Amino acid sequence: MRSILSPSFTSSKMKAMFVHISENANLFAQHFLKMDEEIVKVEFKDAFTRYTTDVIAGAAFGVKVDCLKDRENEFYVMGKKDSDFSSPRGMFVLMAYQIFPSIAKVSVLRLMNF
Repeated sequence: MRSILSPSFTSSKMKAMFVHISENANLFAQHFLKMDEEIVKVEFKDAFTRYTTDVIAGAAFGVKVDCLKDRENEFYVMGKKDSDFSSPRGMFVLMAYQIFPSIAKVSVLRLMNF
């Protein structure tokens, strides 16, 4: 696994990714600074999931999305749907991939919907 992932995280690529991370961090902060309230209520899991989606979309796919502003962004909705394993089918598929990875790969079980 290391030989597959290492080329993605060279120092030059990390520097390029930092630009996306920093830009999205500024957008994240500005989103909450624009709220004209003394106390801002934030659901952290949702907020940071949206921030993470923005960073991954920019750094890995070169797509600029603003999931905090566009609550029904297609990139976010599809990512959320594909990473939800709370249904009985989702739990079964995840367990099958963990326990019997070679059988699960050749079967009709799909971990992701794309």
